[in-house]
Amino acid sequence: ISSRFQDRIVMLIDDCLETNDEILGCLRTVRKQQPKEIIVAAPVIGHSAAQRVIQEADSVKFLHEVSDDAIKSSYLDFDTITDEEIPGLLNLSIKRIIEDQLSSHN
Repeated sequence: ISSRFQDRIVMLIDDCLETNDEILGCLRTVRKQQPKEIIVAAPVIGHSAAQRVIQEADSVKFLHEVSDDAIKSSYLDFDTITDEEIPGLLNLSIKRIIEDQLSSHN
């Protein structure tokens, strides 16, 4: 990771935060680059992961917090997505987060 994150807002997105090992590793690596803010986003987050990630990220956005053993059952379909699907899903997630932020200010 280069210093291109310095003084920027960085959003780390995962499909679900069942464990926090990978996201915390990413978060700590990005933090070394001195970003302005780090936002972690996931549709579903396990209770244990939420507690740990909230302590280290500047902001954590999620739709549902569930017990650690209920994460995969929170999805109708937990199949692996392809690299080609990721940009569209990220755009949809970002759009929803922005809409939520705008509606909370009204």
